Amino acid sequence: MPVSLKREVTGDRQVNSLQANAAASTQQLREGPFGDGNLVTGQTFAHNTATKVNTGLGRAMQGWVLVRFQNTTLGGSLVETTSDSNSVTFLSNGASTASIWFW
Repeated sequence: MPVSLKREVTGDRQVNSLQANAAASTQQLREGPFGDGNLVTGQTFAHNTATKVNTGLGRAMQGWVLVRFQNTTLGGSLVETTSDSNSVTFLSNGASTASIWFW
């Protein structure tokens, strides 16, 4: 979830400038496609079984990316088969565990 930076009032011009620039940079990140996302960790998938994963966004998903994929079978893959406003169904060609960033 996005975090706001609290501005501290100081008498130091350089510190004030640094705070203003940091606030502008984080604002751009929060407004981008990845700024309002959710990381689902430790999601397990069984071989050739459809697995429905809740995105945790509370809105329609724009996309997803694998952050970590541990496959117990050499050469595994994960494919999106369907999605709705709150979840995505994946099919794995091997038993695996994944962390997925949804945005």
